[in-house]
Amino acid sequence: MKYSMKNFAWLLLIPMVMNSCKKENKQYMLNGVVVAANTNQTLEGVNITLQKQVVETGVYNNNYQAAAHTTSAADGQFAMVWARENFAALRLDCEKSQYIKSEIDLTVSDFQAGQPETSLIIMQPEAFVRVHIQNSSPSDAADHFRFTFANANFDCVCCSNNWKTFDGENVDTTFTCRLYGETWLRFQKDYLTAQSDTMLIDSIFCPSFQTTDLEVQY
Repeated sequence: MKYSMKNFAWLLLIPMVMNSCKKENKQYMLNGVVVAANTNQTLEGVNITLQKQVVETGVYNNNYQAAAHTTSAADGQFAMVWARENFAALRLDCEKSQYIKSEIDLTVSDFQAGQPETSLIIMQPEAFVRVHIQNSSPSDAADHFRFTFANANFDCVCCSNNWKTFDGENVDTTFTCRLYGETWLRFQKDYLTAQSDTMLIDSIFCPSFQTTDLEVQY
């Protein structure tokens, strides 16, 4: 079969086009491992979703959308790939039953198409504390009692350091909140009366995967 110079030129272009397509089709890759904060042991069955903010028609879209999803294996390892494109931000959402959801912001400039990045994910085990506050002594309607946790600085919607204030007598209330397991949770209670003010700071240990009861009487 004979080839003209025109056909030969096309043959030379085919590998160049194919290589260009391969280059454009390179994917972003992320590998890593998930461990438990309380034991440093690897965690199986963690649902990991990579969220992205993409650039659409030259404009950043502030809404996150899922780019890839996977689940950590028995040895805690995971791997994911997603399409090569422009994005403004990347975030990992990591969830597992009885663990606090973890949201990890990734550095966009670290990612190069075809070159895997690695990430270590640390999951905090959950615990609960159930607080029962009761006025068991004679009191006056003008008396005030307030309660707060002193070190509830958790990266989640969990126990907070906000004050809970109760006025008058016949106080009997219970509330429960979530926190990191294996935590010594400090608390402060103030009893303010016309005669005197009493302040007490104490702490309670909250094991992972359990509900710890705290009785507060005044």
